[in-house]
Amino acid sequence: MFRIVTTAALLVLAGPALAQDDWQHAQSGITIPGAIGGMRRSEPRDLSGGAGYDVMIQFGTDQEPATLYIYRSAYPNPALWFERTRLAMNTNVGSGGAEAVPRSFTLRSGTAPNGMREEIELPAGGPFRTTAVALAQLDEWIVKVRVTSSGLDRAGISARMDTLLDALRLPAARAAPHPLQLPALCTDDVSLSGVPASGDRDAVLAGAMATGMTEFAEARGFGGLAAEPDAWCRETTGLPSRLGSAYRRRDGSAWVALVGDSGMAVSGRGLAPAGQGAATFASTARSTRVAEVYDDLPDLMTALNAAAPVLIGRSPGLVEISVGDTQPRE
Repeated sequence: MFRIVTTAALLVLAGPALAQDDWQHAQSGITIPGAIGGMRRSEPRDLSGGAGYDVMIQFGTDQEPATLYIYRSAYPNPALWFERTRLAMNTNVGSGGAEAVPRSFTLRSGTAPNGMREEIELPAGGPFRTTAVALAQLDEWIVKVRVTSSGLDRAGISARMDTLLDALRLPAARAAPHPLQLPALCTDDVSLSGVPASGDRDAVLAGAMATGMTEFAEARGFGGLAAEPDAWCRETTGLPSRLGSAYRRRDGSAWVALVGDSGMAVSGRGLAPAGQGAATFASTARSTRVAEVYDDLPDLMTALNAAAPVLIGRSPGLVEISVGDTQPRE
C-alpha cells in the first residue's frame, strides 16, 4: 500500500504534453502553477478514479524527480503520517540508514505550524544523493511533496523543496491545524481478545452504525487521534511497523492503526452503551465502513486482516457509514 514512484513511472507520466497553466484542485482549493523553478508539471493524475480525493502531480527530471500529492487523509495530522511516509521512502530510495529527524514548518497561508519536513543524505553508491519530504495539513487534506536528486546536497535539496512549497497557493484553512505532536508511548499492557459477534449480529451492527458516525468524524479530524494526542498513547506491540502505526485511547475504548502511507486507517471502538460489543472500521479517502462486528475489541492483526479487503476495495464491508463529498473550495 506504500506509494512508490519509479523511474519507469516518471517516463510514462512525462509522455503527454506538460501543462502550461495553473491548475486548481477543486475539492481543496489548492492551486499548482504550470511551472515551478524551471520545472514543468505533468497533467494531474487522479488516483481515486476521478473523485479528486487523491491526486498526484510530477515535476522535474529522472535525475531530480519531484512528486506532489493532494489527498483526503484519515486522521489528517502530518506528525502521525510522517513515519508512514518515511517507511515508504526507505523502500523507494534506501533512506533507512538515516535517523528520522523531521522538523515543523508553516506552509504558505497558515498562521501556525501545519507541516513536517526533512532532508536526508542517501547511502553512497545509489542513483540518488539526497531526498527530501514535506507533509502539511489543510483541514482534512494532506499535501505531500517528495524531491530526490542525484546531484544536490542537503542544502541544495532543501532549497529546491522551499521553491516548490513557496509556489503552492492555498486557500485559508477552515480550522486551526492539529498539534504536530505524537502520542507518548503506552506504559501498560492491554489484552484484546474480541471474536466476531454471534447471535443477534443485527443488534450489534445497529450499534456499530450509530457509533460509526463518531468514528467517521474522528477519522476526518474532528476530534480523536488527529486532534487530541494527549488522550492517546502509542502501541509498540501487536502490529509490525511495516504494516502500520498503532495508537490506543488511554481509557481503553478505542484504537487506531494507520496503514500504508496514503491516509488509510483501520480502527476499533467499543460500542455504546458499554458492553454492547465492538466494531472495526476501515477509513479511506472516500468513506468509513464497518469491516466487522465483535463481542469485544479484537487484537490489531485480527482486525487488520478483516479490514484489509475493505481498504483495497475487494469488499464493501458490512455497511458504509458515510461517503464524504467534499465541497469545492472558493
